[in-house]
Amino acid sequence: LISIMDRFYTPEVVYDDSFTFTPSGKYYAPVDGPYENYLEYIRSLPLIPNPEVFGLHDNADITKDQQETNNLFDSILITLPRQASGGGKSSQDVITALANDILSKMPKNFDEEKAMK
Repeated sequence: LISIMDRFYTPEVVYDDSFTFTPSGKYYAPVDGPYENYLEYIRSLPLIPNPEVFGLHDNADITKDQQETNNLFDSILITLPRQASGGGKSSQDVITALANDILSKMPKNFDEEKAMK
């Protein structure tokens, strides 16, 4: 926590207009100017911040995505009915149907060779 605070609470933020909070240079303190300039800067920021803004490696994003996926499927399992007798779909059938539905809504994979051209 102290190392993160040291990055943001430093005199360079005020005195060095070229100071950035991240190596990419995407996150910085905008220079003094009209209100519209601040709004423009804020709108240019990504809606979902990259891990670098928190001082984390890009792999932290992968870990976060895995945790969100696990939470999604844990929530699905919690909401499934507990059936002792036959007649309905099994939990596995419900999960398989839901997973297939999610997969059917995903976009097709990119043709990497074509995209590189």
